[in-house]
Amino acid sequence: MSIFKKNEYIILASTSPRRKELLKQLGVNFKVYPARIDESVKKGELPKEYALRVSYEKGCYAAEKFPDKWVLAADTIVVIDGKILG
Repeated sequence: MSIFKKNEYIILASTSPRRKELLKQLGVNFKVYPARIDESVKKGELPKEYALRVSYEKGCYAAEKFPDKWVLAADTIVVIDGKILG
């Protein structure tokens, strides 16, 4: 059962299998629209800054295409000793 009306859905700006599964479990109708952005770590960028920037850019990318929809964008990173693993 979905929390949305028949033709309502949000945009998932990610291809993450885990995020898709979570949304399905929550009953959220969604369409996947992966953001095509540069996910390279910028020189001197801290892990938190990186995750926030990439999530924001993913969301903006999808929102430009779907301005009348809610967009969910996130990024998961792994950090060891302050270094982002690729």
